[in-house]
Amino acid sequence: MRTSLPGVLAIGDAVGGKLLAHKAEEEGVIAAEVIAGGRVHMHYHNMPGVVYTWPKSPPAASPRAR
Repeated sequence: MRTSLPGVLAIGDAVGGKLLAHKAEEEGVIAAEVIAGGRVHMHYHNMPGVVYTWPKSPPAASPRAR
């Protein structure tokens, strides 16, 4: 989230990775905590993925879940 400019942090689409609103929102919270002097980091591996389709598609379970 740090950039090449001192004191400037980037969030959301500017940092790459998953392009999801809830990721950008959490990065904003983390950035605010860093600005306030906190020692925090983002847990990207705990973030769910989302796929939007049209028309809507029912979720599919893995063969092991059946």
